[in-house]
Formats: sequence, C-alpha cells, structure tokens
Amino acid sequence: MNLEGILSDVGRNLRSSLIRELLKYASVPGSISFGGGVPDPNTFPRHELAEIAKEVIEKEYAYTLQYNTTEGDDQLATQIVKLLERTYGITGIGRENLLFTTGSQQALDLMARVLLDKDSICSLWSSQFI
Repeated sequence: MNLEGILSDVGRNLRSSLIRELLKYASVPGSISFGGGVPDPNTFPRHELAEIAKEVIEKEYAYTLQYNTTEGDDQLATQIVKLLERTYGITGIGRENLLFTTGSQQALDLMARVLLDKDSICSLWSSQFI
C-alpha cells in the first residue's frame, strides 16, 4: 500500500535525527556516553527513589495515579516559582509564565513551532537534520 499520497510535506521528508542515531551508540554495552541525557545509571539513587515512589503512591495514590491537566500541577508550579525566586533571584514569574512539557523534545518542538515560520532561515536549516 502506498501511503505517500496521504502524508504531509513534513511526513514525506522525515529523516532520522543525528541525536537519535548517536543515542543508538550510547546503549552499546561497555560504551561511555559523554552526551547529555544519558547519565551513568550507576549514579542514580535508585533505592532512595524507590522508597520515595513507594511512599507517594501509597499515600497519594488518588492523585498521583491519575492524569493531570495539560497545564500541569499547580502545586508544582508554585514550588518552581519559589525555587526560581530563592535560588536564582528571578522575580515576577507567575503561574501563567510556566509551561510543563513531557520532555525536552516536546519543549524544543513547541519553541520551534511558536518562533519559526515555514520559510525562516532557521527552519530551513533545521529541516536538514530532521
């Protein structure tokens, strides 16, 4: 079945990203990645995190095991605002200034969609790597 006719321009021209190709090598046993996003798993505080996760799920299951709004959690947003003020001296940030994403790739995609037009030089340059 030829699906080419129903794909968008972007869909017809998709290429594997350089990042995706590099991450394949990071998972090879014995390799050491110096790239971002692939820290040494032996440095994870897995036992401590397991205890925290157990406590949160047991005590807050009615909340933590449900979907949340796309705007994100208000309590988390409040704490992020406080952290920005206390740690970085950034003031005047309100809840409306925060956007939660499911990961860095979603954040980068949203930024590109908001800041780049179809014919912008950055958009044309970045399409070579998509």
